[in-house]
Amino acid sequence: MKPATVNRHLAVLRSALRAAATDGYEHHIFSGSIKFLAEENERDRVCSEEEYHHLISSAHPELQLAIMIHANTLRLFKRLSRSFF
Repeated sequence: MKPATVNRHLAVLRSALRAAATDGYEHHIFSGSIKFLAEENERDRVCSEEEYHHLISSAHPELQLAIMIHANTLRLFKRLSRSFF
């Protein structure tokens, strides 16, 4: 099982323990002692300009603006992070 899957299961367990404590079934809250695993889910690529234009042209018209805003936000963040870090 991948760390991300384990973390999702741990999140459910943590929520259940907190709910039990809230309802008075537990005297101690153990959910704070649950530690999540480190996840290696960093993306290693982004769309090329050609892929981006193909995505925009094939997307539903209601989604095109959202895709453009997302892509431009990522580009701006990359520029800003280069100048600050």
